[in-house]
Amino acid sequence: MPDHADPAAVEASPVVIASPLDGGGQTYSGTADAPGTVVVAQQFDAGWRVENGGEVLAPFAGYGWAIAAPVQAGSVDVRFTDQWLRTVELYLLALLWIVALWVTRKPGSA
Repeated sequence: MPDHADPAAVEASPVVIASPLDGGGQTYSGTADAPGTVVVAQQFDAGWRVENGGEVLAPFAGYGWAIAAPVQAGSVDVRFTDQWLRTVELYLLALLWIVALWVTRKPGSA
């Protein structure tokens, strides 16, 4: 990848032909006409998976924060696979708030 802080490197980089993927949220899909790199403007997390031509790829942090993976021509699906983990974390956080509020209540208010 070119150094994006250097204008000369950006100017010398190849022309990008991009097409948006369908979907949103936790699932994106589309078709790559040629080999390249898929980049999804979502925060990178290890729970994201990219499937290309039946092969499951582990993405990397593109531009330092986005989801990116090298793909070949063919169908491309980008999915978040760890939603269950986020749901459990939110329930545990809610439980901790309930406990904290119970412990810090005013005496005699119950």
